[in-house]
Amino acid sequence: WNPREPLNDKLLILPDDDGDGKADRCIVFADKLHNPTGFEFWNGGVLVAQAPDILFLKDTDGDGKADLRVRILHGIDSADTHHTANSFILGPAGHLYFQRGVFHVTAIETPWGPTFRSTSTGMYRLDLKSHNVTRHFGMGPNPHGNAFDRWGFQFATDGTSGNGFYIGFPGKGTPKQLYKKKVRP
Repeated sequence: WNPREPLNDKLLILPDDDGDGKADRCIVFADKLHNPTGFEFWNGGVLVAQAPDILFLKDTDGDGKADLRVRILHGIDSADTHHTANSFILGPAGHLYFQRGVFHVTAIETPWGPTFRSTSTGMYRLDLKSHNVTRHFGMGPNPHGNAFDRWGFQFATDGTSGNGFYIGFPGKGTPKQLYKKKVRP
């Protein structure tokens, strides 16, 4: 980011109006964003990681453009965008799960005050009703990969170590190593 230039990253909608598998239009859902590193659909809108914030963006008038912007929480470290909040996914119970890597000190605040402080890399869980954030489990140093299967098992990967993990339903318990390192010497 060049501090002398305006911030203007975007989230785009690419509708396939005629069903041929190709985008027919490009709608700017949200602009004036700063390096969004994760997003997930929620509550008729989108949750977006834009360090130091997680925002909720929603189209309330049906024109395909976000006209509602709400800061859900504040304090996601932006020291290294490669390691900031990423891999957003809603879990089976409706919590938002995300990962973040090393080189960060997280001091999360919501509109209701400070909720969480951490210097540890790993998987985090945001309760979207209470806005409480917890460290779900440790992994790292560079976690980038997060999914749930149809039975509620959570799978997570780390880009630097190459290790993969899983945790049982409903996202509770101790993570178990899924496979041995397969990448990077």
